[in-house]
Amino acid sequence: MITEFRRYRATAGDLPDLTHRFAHVVTPLFTAHGFRVEGAWTPTGPGPAHELLYAVGWSDEEAMADGWRRFKEDPAWERARETPRYSGLRPDITSTTWTPAEFLGTRP
Repeated sequence: MITEFRRYRATAGDLPDLTHRFAHVVTPLFTAHGFRVEGAWTPTGPGPAHELLYAVGWSDEEAMADGWRRFKEDPAWERARETPRYSGLRPDITSTTWTPAEFLGTRP
């Protein structure tokens, strides 16, 4: 079991459109392709104000690679990226994978 954390740094002013795209396009596609989204967050307080962070649980790295391949090849994703509201969104994306720390044990 691994968890992938993905951080999207949007251009100033683009976070509302980025979160809208996640709510109305990305999340349904994730569901259709078997992604197990464990949570999503936007910042509060001081610090970066234009970020979206989310976590996806995967059985292993092969499942993660296959899931992303299917998502990126989905014609619905290609169409959505080119709609006027979303076509200018080009966030800086970082992705890291994590495994549970053994000292905490496993959690459901």
